[in-house]
This record gives sequence, structure tokens and C-alpha cells, in this order.
Amino acid sequence: TGDEREVKLIPFVGSRQVYGFNNKIDGQLDTQ
Repeated sequence: TGDEREVKLIPFVGSRQVYGFNNKIDGQLDTQ
């Protein structure tokens, strides 16, 4: 639920960890 919007994705380097987005994306971007 919530607003829909189009976003532009960019490459993410470094530790590749993301936190936020209403706790939908918390942790590593890559599987190990």
C-alpha cells in the first residue's frame, strides 16, 4: 500500500547494504 512512483536506479558500491523503505529492504543486496 502507498504511493507508486517511478525511480531511476544507479549502481550501488561499497558494503552494498541498504536500510529503509518501510523495513522492506534491510541488509545485503547480494546473496553470499
